[in-house]
Amino acid sequence: MKRPMPPLEWDADTIQLHGFSRGVHQIQWLLVSLVLLYLALTGDPFGRSQVAALGTLAYFLVTLGAQALPTFGFSRRWLLAWHTWVMIAFITWLLYVLGGVDGPLVGLYVLAVITAALALGKLATMLEVMVVAACYLLLLYHGSGGAAFAGPGLAIACAHVIMFLLVGYLTTVLADAIHLANERMLLMARTDPLTGFANRNALAQATRDLVETAQRRDAHFVVLMADMDNLKLINDGFGHSVGDAALVAVAERIKGIARDGDILSRLHGDEFVVVFPDTTVAEGRAMADRLLAQIEAHSRLATAPRISIGLAGFPEHGASMDALLHRADEAMYAAKRGGGHAVQVYSREMNAAHTHAMV
Repeated sequence: MKRPMPPLEWDADTIQLHGFSRGVHQIQWLLVSLVLLYLALTGDPFGRSQVAALGTLAYFLVTLGAQALPTFGFSRRWLLAWHTWVMIAFITWLLYVLGGVDGPLVGLYVLAVITAALALGKLATMLEVMVVAACYLLLLYHGSGGAAFAGPGLAIACAHVIMFLLVGYLTTVLADAIHLANERMLLMARTDPLTGFANRNALAQATRDLVETAQRRDAHFVVLMADMDNLKLINDGFGHSVGDAALVAVAERIKGIARDGDILSRLHGDEFVVVFPDTTVAEGRAMADRLLAQIEAHSRLATAPRISIGLAGFPEHGASMDALLHRADEAMYAAKRGGGHAVQVYSREMNAAHTHAMV
């Protein structure tokens, strides 16, 4: 079954922690399975396997129950950190009960290191690696009375500590690479690569609650739709690279008149949408006139862009984003029919038919 794409408002860190949370639970299952399998295969040579098995089941039930409990406001990262510390404590207790670190179960510490490296970052991982190394060395000293730190035993102890460090470091490098990939994935999913503006999906996400918020606050907002009048002429006469430069020039002029909090979007082709929150139609008209003036100030060349702009305001012209976008689109095409390179505010007397021919 294919998993759906994450919501666009998530950041890369949230996506990574969400995925790694599932991974932590799988690691815990693996840890418990390996311990029970080891106990079943080795029998009970020291009379301690029953205690170890009961402790393993108790650990599993505690962690399973922790997953079902409310978070009480704790972040997902703090919960993952708690899981790793409990895992280290359990492994240390288990090795102590079973008589030390001579057997293969010492490798279980690697699972705790991997869990920390995936979820907690380099600094926290190195801290946990030092704790793991200290627990391992204490168990080794307790089991051998210090004899394990002489001769070949010292080399083996150092090898284990170095293994913990390498596993922690390499896994954090992998986690960083995954984080970078998530950031790029989200960037590609919600931005137009040419202008850096929000794409259609991101516009819908960003404006999803705008109408409800405006209704609750008795506020106004304006939707501006702009379309280049001469992009086809530029592309046909000078090439698509020059046409792309004209689109970027329009985007730069839009950025020049935008305020913090305004939503800038390129839907497709040469069509741009700007949403001005907390703005009346009159104020939106002034912003559109400024945009047109900015473009005219750079219109000395034959390849300079010309744009038609349509405006629709909430609540005067529509009670939903779809309606406002539709009516801003009607106003923009009315500006085109009037000769182009102009600003038009939606009115109910407008002809709703769209003329898609370029002026």
